[in-house]
Amino acid sequence: MLVDDEKDLRRAGCRLLSRLGYPVVTAENGQEALDLLTAGDHEIDLVLSDVVMPNLSGKELYEALQRMSDPPSIIFTSGYSASELGSGDLLDPSLPLVSKPRELPELVAKIRAALGAGDP
Repeated sequence: MLVDDEKDLRRAGCRLLSRLGYPVVTAENGQEALDLLTAGDHEIDLVLSDVVMPNLSGKELYEALQRMSDPPSIIFTSGYSASELGSGDLLDPSLPLVSKPRELPELVAKIRAALGAGDP
């Protein structure tokens, strides 16, 4: 699942992940993502989420996911640097973060690590 409040980034990310062979479900914000995840209509193994979003931030989405019985893995993306995100205020520094614009090798490596597999 790709979660980003910026339509163009969501569309580009969806195309990129699809070209890499990953099936993609998109959400405009954390609340929409949470609604889709709890509806159970899609099997979601990984959430690639922006950090700063309206309605439900990436951090709030992560916290909600951790209350699920079998939460998907999560990777965060942000135009802000890790230091700008603060010491846990916006994002736990131990969580995986890919800077925007997304660098393909870094993104692919983090996706593969999060899924525990080499290929889609």
